Amino acid sequence: MAGQTQSIYKSTIAYLEDAGKWVAKPFDPPLRRVLDAADADAILEAVPDTGCCGWSNESDDQTVLRLHGKMITVFDELAAYKNPDYDVSFYTQNGQLAPDLGSVALTIILLPSQTHPFNWRSRTGQSGGVAAHSQSIDGASGG
Repeated sequence: MAGQTQSIYKSTIAYLEDAGKWVAKPFDPPLRRVLDAADADAILEAVPDTGCCGWSNESDDQTVLRLHGKMITVFDELAAYKNPDYDVSFYTQNGQLAPDLGSVALTIILLPSQTHPFNWRSRTGQSGGVAAHSQSIDGASGG
């Protein structure tokens, strides 16, 4: 669609059988990328950032557990890596719920820029404070 720069998730509805009838259960907000689910009340979901136009990290990748009507954040890229002005993104590639729903396992992936060589400089080109920060990211990514 002309002018659209990000995905728009309009609605998600699960249809559950209850006493021999199908009952609609809408999700608000809609599901984005389901990683695992035990049932309609326990869903592990990746919430991708809204990066566009050459910058892959315009917002915040998150992973949430929807558990019995509550949304619990289990991964928050900006809180973990403090990288809002770097053209690099950390996101959850896959995840799995434990059978007892008491924990989750996640695989976090580092996604460098698709259009530029890997570079730890900020978008503004400033390197002030970047060295220490990039070192912590390097350690997290195995680099």
